[in-house]
Amino acid sequence: GKTMLIGGSLKKTLRCIVCNSDDYDEQLALMFSYRLVAEPERVFKILLDLYHIYCDLDQYIHPSFSITDTSATTEIDKHSQIVKRRVLHYLKEWLEICFDWDWRKKSMITDLLNFVLRVQPEEVNQFKLLVLKQDKVSEVEVTTKTRRSVSFAKLSNPKLLPLNNNTHTNANRTALAVPATSSPSNRRQTQPTGSIIGSASGSGSRTAVRPDSTQNSFSLSFKDSSFLPALKLEEKPVASTLNLVDVDTNQIVECMIMEDWELISRLTPLSFLNKSKDPLLSSISLRFNAASYWVATEILMAPITLKHLYIEKFISVAEKCFNIQGYNTAVEITSGLDNVSVTRLKKTWMGVSEKHKETLKRIMDTMSPSQNFKKYRELYNNNKAPLLPYFAIHLRDMTFIEDGNPTYLEKGVINFEKLRLKSAFMIKLHQLKKK
Repeated sequence: GKTMLIGGSLKKTLRCIVCNSDDYDEQLALMFSYRLVAEPERVFKILLDLYHIYCDLDQYIHPSFSITDTSATTEIDKHSQIVKRRVLHYLKEWLEICFDWDWRKKSMITDLLNFVLRVQPEEVNQFKLLVLKQDKVSEVEVTTKTRRSVSFAKLSNPKLLPLNNNTHTNANRTALAVPATSSPSNRRQTQPTGSIIGSASGSGSRTAVRPDSTQNSFSLSFKDSSFLPALKLEEKPVASTLNLVDVDTNQIVECMIMEDWELISRLTPLSFLNKSKDPLLSSISLRFNAASYWVATEILMAPITLKHLYIEKFISVAEKCFNIQGYNTAVEITSGLDNVSVTRLKKTWMGVSEKHKETLKRIMDTMSPSQNFKKYRELYNNNKAPLLPYFAIHLRDMTFIEDGNPTYLEKGVINFEKLRLKSAFMIKLHQLKKK
């Protein structure tokens, strides 16, 4: 069977994984998890040293050979060239995959380019282009995210968002605000629509309705409405100008999945080094809870005659998310449907079709926590991209791996099995992002 590394010192681990192996999965495991035991600068220095180290004579050369034997020196030179190619390849992969996390110090990039220029001048341009490419990619990603979203800190502070005097009378709306359609009856509606802004703390009673720029297109933004469940209303809610039942299911699915993916795709290995201090993990948790409460709120605020239609609509959305492997979003919706405030509506559930009830039961059975989420894990491991993982399970796994396994087997001996387990989710996420 396959030989697996159990542990070793940092230098011996790097030598085994980088220099003496072509196992790309092991190299990725090391790349995504080494920060648990070392800083990037230290790993970089060891890799430069390994580039110049010849192979272990006891391992590759027969004891009867002398160092002057032609066969011995040929074997050494051959293995040395292999080691050098592997080290350069690993440095290139490391630069491309982990640029935003490990290569933000200009001194490291300068040392890398000078090193490549000295040992392999014909490849230095490839490294330079890779650096320029990663800089451009990072700049585009940051610019895009800045334009598309409002920070959670801003959303949680209503004072930063000015109220619109023309729409202040609708600030007590809890249902998702939807622009009016172009039908004649709706054209006579003068009441502006938009997204609701509120306090994330649950204590803010001030809200603001942001007018939408277009009146004939549907816009579902949880960055604006994600904190609706925390609002404390003083007036009777006003019905939305358009029922959620009339909104295209695919549009809701697309908006919800993109919101989830935008947060989960920003996870890095650094996110799990100190989970309690990473705001991104808190944002993902807030997003999940807010979406679930939004589902329950929409159902409860719907007219009595339409409640069962709202339930069927959300079941259809959850089914669509589940079928396209948007598991995190599907569980958000089913959690809202499983809210005690919704499940107690016995008469409403009597109006839901058996087909929708069977669909909901199938999704909830698949995502059931029984046998440590066995059915979900089978889907997650066997299915390929595009896929949106149910993040709460993997965060729990990370916690158990961290608490249940020592980082060192003994003094100076790294427990590589722990590093391998901790890197599994990030490797999968990396593969999903590439596809």
